[in-house]
Amino acid sequence: MMGIFWIIDIVLAIISAAIMADVFAFYLRRYSELKSRLTIGLLIFSGALLAQSVISTYIYYVLAQTYTSAVAIPLMIIMILELLGLISLIYTVNQ
Repeated sequence: MMGIFWIIDIVLAIISAAIMADVFAFYLRRYSELKSRLTIGLLIFSGALLAQSVISTYIYYVLAQTYTSAVAIPLMIIMILELLGLISLIYTVNQ
């Protein structure tokens, strides 16, 4: 059975993926307007972080089948820190 900390990890990774999808869509719209090399770089950057978030969701699900909260809690702290950074990014992007 999956513990609560693993469930929290998975939910945080899904939230992270949703935020990165929003950032990716923002840069995609900007690229269609500006056609700049910087925007291409930002698209690659946000696409890579989006992929990382999606892959993390799956990996957390797989790890939850084997490992206890001793592994889930440190990963949860990392996800919280990542989300704080992404929230500040999305706030900046939407200004």
